[in-house]
Amino acid sequence: MQAKVTNGASPANESKKTIGGVIGIIWGITVMLWAIILIVPMTILHPLVRWRDDARRRVHDFISRWFFMVPMYAIGVRPRYIHGENLPPADEAVVYVANHQSYLDIFCFGFIGLHHKFVSKIEILRVPIIGTAMQMKGDVALRRGNRKSQLQTYRDMLNTIKNGNSLVIFPEGTRSETGKMRKFQSGAFKAAKATGAKVVPLTITGTREAMPNSALLPLRLNGVPKTQTFSPLELYVNYCPPFLLSKQEAKIAVEVHPAIDPKDLTEEELSATARAAINSGLPEEYKDETATAAA
Repeated sequence: MQAKVTNGASPANESKKTIGGVIGIIWGITVMLWAIILIVPMTILHPLVRWRDDARRRVHDFISRWFFMVPMYAIGVRPRYIHGENLPPADEAVVYVANHQSYLDIFCFGFIGLHHKFVSKIEILRVPIIGTAMQMKGDVALRRGNRKSQLQTYRDMLNTIKNGNSLVIFPEGTRSETGKMRKFQSGAFKAAKATGAKVVPLTITGTREAMPNSALLPLRLNGVPKTQTFSPLELYVNYCPPFLLSKQEAKIAVEVHPAIDPKDLTEEELSATARAAINSGLPEEYKDETATAAA
C-alpha cells in the first residue's frame, strides 16, 4: 500500500511526485501527437475501407490499436494479461464487459490483439480528431437522451455484433470513484441475449492507482519489481522496449475470465454472473461482498 504524501513529505516522496508529473505530461503529449499522426492514414484510407469492409473496418481497428499502445509504451507501461487463454478466437464476436476505474482502462484494450468496437458516450465521439477516428472505426455512440435515442444505440450494438464485431462495454456506465463497482446497466447483457454472443468478463486492476478518477493525466507508475515472476498462465502481450521501461513495471493487469454463454441465463442472471467474475479478480479492498453468480 502506498503512503499518502503529506506537506512534510520526505525528499524521496517529493521525487516520486515530480516523476509522476513528468510521466503524465509525456503520456498526454503522446496521446495528442499520436492521434494527430494516425488520423491522417485513417482519413486517406477511409473511402477504401468503407468500400471493401464497411461492416467491420479491420484496417481502422489495426491503426487504432497503436493509438492505445504507443502512449503506454511512452511511459514504459504494458499491462499484463492473466489467463489470456480465455480470450476468444479472433473471428468470434463477443461482448467484453469490464470494471471501470480510470481512463487508462480504455488503453489496456490496445494490447488484446483482437478486433473490437467500443460503446462510448456520444460526447466522446464528438471530440475533434479522437472522436472522428472513433466514428470512422465504427465505435458505437451511447446516447442517454430520450427513449428513441437509447433504442438507436441498442440497434447499433446489435448490428455491430451481427456484422462480426466484438463489443467492449463498461456496464457501470462511468468510472468508479471508490474502486468498488457501481451498479451494472443492462444494455450489454440485453445485446448478448439477443444475438447469442458470449460475454467475456475482464477485471482491470492497477489503473486507478496510476490515474485516479479525479486525475486528467497519469500521476504515477504503480510498480512491482521487474524481477517478480508470474505463473505460466499469465500472458504478456506485445513487447515494450527495455530502454522505455522504468526500474519498475506498472502493476496494471487485465484478468480474462471464462466466457459466459447467455443461452440458458436470463439477462439478470447473465449480469450477476459477469459481475461476480469481475469482482473475484479485484483486490480485497475493492470487492463487493454482495456480488454472487446466478445459481
